[in-house]
Amino acid sequence: MSDESSAAPRTGSVGVIKALADSGVVLFHYRANTGRLSLKGDLEGYGLTRLKRGAALRAVAKLLRPQDLGLIELLTQSAGPVETFNRQAMTTEGVAGMWRGRRLADGRSFAGVITAPEVEDGATDHLTGLLNRPAFIAAVDATVAGPEGRTLVVGDLARARRLNEALGYDVADRVLRILAERLTEAFGGGALPARIADNTFVCVLNDTEVVAAERFRSALEQPIEIGDLTVHPAIVVATVVQSSASSLNAHDLLGRAEALLGQLKSAQRILQSHGASEPVHDSLTRLGLEDDLRTALRRGELEPFFQPIIRLDDGALAGFEALARWRHPRRGLLPPDDFLPLAAETGLMGQLGLVMARTAARQISAWRRQGLGGDSLFVSVNLTTSDLQRTTLVEEVREIITSEKLPANALKLEITEGEVMRDPDQAADLLKELKAVGATLSLDDFGMGFSSLSWLARLPISGLKIDRYFTRTMAANEGSAKIVRSVISLAQDFDLEVVAEGVETAAMAETLKDAGCHYGQGFGYAPPMSSEEALVYIIEHELDRR
Repeated sequence: MSDESSAAPRTGSVGVIKALADSGVVLFHYRANTGRLSLKGDLEGYGLTRLKRGAALRAVAKLLRPQDLGLIELLTQSAGPVETFNRQAMTTEGVAGMWRGRRLADGRSFAGVITAPEVEDGATDHLTGLLNRPAFIAAVDATVAGPEGRTLVVGDLARARRLNEALGYDVADRVLRILAERLTEAFGGGALPARIADNTFVCVLNDTEVVAAERFRSALEQPIEIGDLTVHPAIVVATVVQSSASSLNAHDLLGRAEALLGQLKSAQRILQSHGASEPVHDSLTRLGLEDDLRTALRRGELEPFFQPIIRLDDGALAGFEALARWRHPRRGLLPPDDFLPLAAETGLMGQLGLVMARTAARQISAWRRQGLGGDSLFVSVNLTTSDLQRTTLVEEVREIITSEKLPANALKLEITEGEVMRDPDQAADLLKELKAVGATLSLDDFGMGFSSLSWLARLPISGLKIDRYFTRTMAANEGSAKIVRSVISLAQDFDLEVVAEGVETAAMAETLKDAGCHYGQGFGYAPPMSSEEALVYIIEHELDRR
């Protein structure tokens, strides 16, 4: 198949099409300029009879299982390392085919053949040697759950598309084979390890859901060395329990687990989309940056920058907010937009948050011991979704406050109202525990859509933060001005302190002070600064006030 003409027979060639149908083969030709896929041959044998001769890819996508849509992504990539590929795809009706394709001379189109899937003995996956999907289902149905039941664990390799684009499908296949070996080594054949889709593995464990998921993830999420690059597999895991009395068969159990897996992956994408805007990097750069980020957390390259928070009534320095920056050894100082989305995507946000809290607390403690900034100097640190989900968070905060000998109100933890409203009951309980160990709590970005003011009275918070948007637009937008005044009035009713972000001018500060706002923060006072620059700011600020 060296050129385009060798891949597609002439239309109307009934004899050729009949020969293809008789041989159980389908020829395909994807034309990038039209975005359509031509198929000729035994369409019925591969569950493709509903497609027209020149089908749009969205029609093809509707026929495929969600976990096999990587085939569509592969065909539509405009350029990349893939010149040839072998990929198995199954329709929603359970008919599988092996797609073998080659990039054509225009660099954007593909042509190839669909044949029956390759299996060594009819029961194994051709790439990894694990059980394939039908064999796994048959094996589960042939065994019986014990008295305590068993847990079916399905795991999907996250960011597989980026891995394919960055390193090529041959290397990506090598990663999949390594993951399969790890699964077998960790659990043995009795767990029925299987590869049931391109990037999806499954096994059956006699553990609770929580333990099974953790064992599965721990077995696979170990670094893989590929040349000079270290790949850190991230696995999205879903579990379904089969009790000893369950009437569900393996097919239904697997369907439930895959449906849950799809929901988890969608939720993960939504959470990531609510983070900072993501800069454009090629896939190889992002993989390298991910490896660098993990190394940076170990080496201490991530550090807090400090932005002053000023008392509006007298202009005194009250404290700082700690904001993450990365001193990359080759790229220089990176702003948060360049790495926070990646940290969230790779599950490193919780570790990063802990580093920021610990380092910022250590610095504020040092300044206080030196008598700098006054007895009430504090530092505010943001809590993320990942922080709130860590079961060790309360104990970590206790340890930080104790080890740095911080008094009450010296460490403030900020949580957005959106995070609270994800699960208000759980958030209220967690915040009470954090307050009990000595942390002060405030709601960040207040005014951006709090769902129920009744919750405000139930949360153990001491302050609110007005989002910078309302501060910056309050002079020209009466709606913003009303929100600012309402938040300040509400805070007064609940005896809460208010910090206004985005203060850029003296006029803004004066307006906020007259409205009863306690603190201001923004570039009008100073940008986020390194600890060395912040020390100079503290000294100069104290000298200016004498």
